[in-house]
Amino acid sequence: MPSKGRPRGAKQVSTPLKSQISRYFNKLGGSETRGAAAKTARKFGLSASNGPKQVLLYDTQVREGTASRSNRPHTGRSKGLTEGVKQNIIDLFNETDTLTYKDGAKKLGISKSTLHDYATKDMYYRCLSQTMRPMLKDPNIERRMEMSPDIVAAPAPLTDEFHQD
Repeated sequence: MPSKGRPRGAKQVSTPLKSQISRYFNKLGGSETRGAAAKTARKFGLSASNGPKQVLLYDTQVREGTASRSNRPHTGRSKGLTEGVKQNIIDLFNETDTLTYKDGAKKLGISKSTLHDYATKDMYYRCLSQTMRPMLKDPNIERRMEMSPDIVAAPAPLTDEFHQD
């Protein structure tokens, strides 16, 4: 029964192994020597059909310093956060202190999650409070005061200690 991971035959090659493959390939004469890539592929257990291409690719990556994924240039869709969009977000948040991401996104014409990502990850904004709590009414304040006479009557300063005697 085949495993559910990578397709059969695919092999993950680490950066140190790419360096070893490149070193061995160049020891055999590199691209100047006919069959060096195929011989290197056989030695390191790469597939017979695609192995020589992989050896040449790994050698190029090691020479250019892009064998590690972290050293490769960014690929994919470009980020939509331009200086103009940044300024619009700053102006929007400066406009009102109690603006929600949903309302802000509606005003800017972008999705709520996109605005949240831009604001938190790229512009380092953070939420001050997750919910708006209403102010207590007088009956509520009186009821809380009745429940806690010991705390209110305690001499100042209060400490963090809690004793249950």
